[in-house]
Amino acid sequence: MEQICDKKIDIIDASIYLFSNKGFASTSVQDIATKCNISKATIYKFFKSKEEILIHIIDYVNKQMIVNVENIDLKAKDNKIDILKAKLNAFFEHLYDKKNFSIMIYENQSLMKNPKFKNIILQNRQFLLNWYSSILLDAFGEKIEPILWDIVLVMTGIIKEFNYIFIIKETISHNFNEMASFIVKSIISIIDFHHKDTPLVKPDLFKFFKDKSSINKDVLLTEWKNNISKIKNKLNDCNSICNKDDLLDATSELEKEMKKEQPRRFVIDSLLLYLSNYKIIEPEILFLKSLYIKSGI
Repeated sequence: MEQICDKKIDIIDASIYLFSNKGFASTSVQDIATKCNISKATIYKFFKSKEEILIHIIDYVNKQMIVNVENIDLKAKDNKIDILKAKLNAFFEHLYDKKNFSIMIYENQSLMKNPKFKNIILQNRQFLLNWYSSILLDAFGEKIEPILWDIVLVMTGIIKEFNYIFIIKETISHNFNEMASFIVKSIISIIDFHHKDTPLVKPDLFKFFKDKSSINKDVLLTEWKNNISKIKNKLNDCNSICNKDDLLDATSELEKEMKKEQPRRFVIDSLLLYLSNYKIIEPEILFLKSLYIKSGI
């Protein structure tokens, strides 16, 4: 069986723990190296600085959310509304699991002066808006498209406050199922009473998101390309994968196939199945699977 290079993941996991418990400013690269039982020089082979580790973590946490949501068992769910509740429940569990890390980000707002941090936070917001719109359309269908972004922003606001009150501050005991059910019931009420209204959020405010074909062709392909690049970088950084060239070739074929006018499902399915056997790229592959499903190919 191939030996997988997990050092980068170990560094990320150790950094999440230390940043969450000691704080970003109080954690040194040496602390991270000690936690991983490796040298500082090894860390610098993967990351140029502590700041670069944090930027990578923010992206990694997003991908881990997709892993968590995609791995939940939906077989027992009777309908699309129950599936939406289950996904929101899994999302809240993810937020709770990363609670201390979120607090650390909140407490280090000075980081936002760095353009790289500001950019990754904006990408994170875009990522979540895309995900919210996707799960809402999956649950309620095309009938909500006229007011989709009204609903997305309402849901974003509720989740933000629930996260702060129930998870960050824990001022009230939380029940993720109840929180998810409340959000879904609220959305259903909005749809029932406002589906014929003129949307408050005008479509031109969300040109990047509004057109479904645009999402499938432009946004999805951009996100697909970005994640393919991340997979290649991870594989190139690992020197102990025996069949690295085969994996890189498979990744390149996956990128080429998705660019075709009519991608072949059996080719994409086979390549994703092959690559999914490797733990080091598991978050990226699961995220690609999510994009693949959304593409409707």
